[in-house]
Parts: sequence; C-alpha cells; structure tokens
Amino acid sequence: QDDNERLARGFLNSVKYISMIIFPIMFGLAFCAEDFISVVYGIRWLPAAGPLKLLCFGAALASIHCIVFSLFNAKGRPDIGLKWNLFRLPTTIILVIALSKFGIIGVAWAMFLVEFLTMATAYFAIKILNTHFTKYLNAIFPTIISSATMIICLYFLNSYILRNFNVYIRLFLNTSFGCCVYIVFL
Repeated sequence: QDDNERLARGFLNSVKYISMIIFPIMFGLAFCAEDFISVVYGIRWLPAAGPLKLLCFGAALASIHCIVFSLFNAKGRPDIGLKWNLFRLPTTIILVIALSKFGIIGVAWAMFLVEFLTMATAYFAIKILNTHFTKYLNAIFPTIISSATMIICLYFLNSYILRNFNVYIRLFLNTSFGCCVYIVFL
C-alpha cells in the first residue's frame, strides 16, 4: 500500500498483460463481426454486427481500466471509485436514453462512450501512484500497434484473397492469420 514504485510496476504490468490478451481478441472480433454472427447466430442477426463492433472496442477499454478500482482500494482510497461510479451511473442512463432513439446502434455508442469516459480513471490511478502517464501509455502502446497491424493485414487479406471464400473458412483463416500476425508484430 505504501510502496508506490512497486504498486505502480504491478499495476502497469497488469495493464500490459491484460491488453496483450484482450485487445487482439476484441479488435479481431470487431473485424470479423459479420462472419462471426453469420456462423454463430445466422444471417438474420447480421444487423447486430455494427453494435458488436462498438461493444468490442468498449470491452477492450474496459479491460484495462477495470483494475483501477482495485488499485484505489489498495491505496486506501475507495472514495475515488465510489465518486466515479456516482458520476458514471447517471451518465450511462443519460447517454443510453439520449442515444436509444437511434436504436441498438445508439445504445452501443452510449456504452462505448461510457467506457471511453471511464478511461479517465487511469489518470487518477497514475496520480495516486506518483508516476507518469507516459508509462501507462508505454504499457499498452505495443499491444495497440500489434492489434492495429493485425487488422490492416486482415483487411488486405480479405480484400484480395478471402472475399469470395465460404464464411466458415473465412472466419477460420482470419482467426488463424490474425493470431499469427499479432504474435509476429508483438
């Protein structure tokens, strides 16, 4: 609790390893949303692909800021988490109500925006640990670059090679190729 340097190192390592696992999965699922929905749920559920993409990016963000609240507790500052959640709840309700007029895609946007806003808790965590925000960014930057590179490679693969393949084969090849590209560029 009192060793900020050690706690910061543990926090940043947690963020790094969580993002290494969750980011490529969520980015990949967002890229393959149409194929995934077709295979798992059937083509009549294809309109859910847009909301799924937004929720994937929101889940990627949520994965790296969810541990912040444990950090607040460990530092004896659960009040920060409470205050943040007292802000987050009405914000979520307002955004969902306001954007629900656009249907399920509006609700997905609302949830993505809530997760995006919740990234501000990382700032408070860094401040409590007396460390630099650049260290936080350095913990997730390689994962973001590798995940983005994976998506770019998948885009070109699908644009030139896989576009006419069977949806099952395309989903399998995208998953396999995406994993390989991510690992190589990590």
